[in-house]
Amino acid sequence: QNRLDKNGNLRIISQTERFQNANRKIASEKFLELIEKSLKKKKKRIKTKVPASVKIKILETKRKQSEKKKLRKTKNISDISNFSPRTANTIFFIFYFE
Repeated sequence: QNRLDKNGNLRIISQTERFQNANRKIASEKFLELIEKSLKKKKKRIKTKVPASVKIKILETKRKQSEKKKLRKTKNISDISNFSPRTANTIFFIFYFE
């Protein structure tokens, strides 16, 4: 809520009461609350450290993920004995006709 107008004047409005004097009193109380609130110093947030157990868990997750990706990589083509017969025939076919 912007309480400053174009000229830089502070406007505090109260229309809760039926009488003007009561609204003025409420507006002056709001003004005092606003000043008190602006004079209070905010506490600085203290950064929390990541616990060692969490760091270990993160590293373990990364290691597992890298292991998964290593298993997805193609195997060494020169070692055909590790492949199934069908795969070995396909590899032979590709190299023979290149």
